[in-house]
Amino acid sequence: MGNTAYRDLAAFGLPLVTPTQPEFASLFHDIQSRPGPFGSWPIDDLSNAAVLLNETGSAILSISYSWRYTTARGGVHSSHCSNLGSSSIQLDVLSGRSQVVQDIGTFILPGSKRLITERGMFGNNLDVLGQDPRPHGGGYGGRPVVAPGTRRARRSSQES
Repeated sequence: MGNTAYRDLAAFGLPLVTPTQPEFASLFHDIQSRPGPFGSWPIDDLSNAAVLLNETGSAILSISYSWRYTTARGGVHSSHCSNLGSSSIQLDVLSGRSQVVQDIGTFILPGSKRLITERGMFGNNLDVLGQDPRPHGGGYGGRPVVAPGTRRARRSSQES
């Protein structure tokens, strides 16, 4: 295993917990233990993974991250992962036509966490919604919340 450099957004409430940190194993096991509507996920090597914690107090509407590394033979590889467009609800919220819905996986709700790997992002919102969500649309749950930064959120804060 080579050296891995992680760059998070901890200053903005989005820290990464890496495999070298003691809490990584328990966070990973929590994510892995949650039931999901999409079946199991193929995770084989966690040596370069990280757990993203949403400590912002707001829902994450979309996330994108890059993975760059050099192999032992000097080959440079990169990959890019993004969940934007995985649901039309995301675009509706970004355009101000809709509100954030507290469901199992369209957004990363405040307090929730995700496993970030080169193969993708894994996990759901059951750590903050509880283990018995109601089906709704493409996910579970269904209680809308106002996303900070949308027209409706600005209007609501101006009315206060």
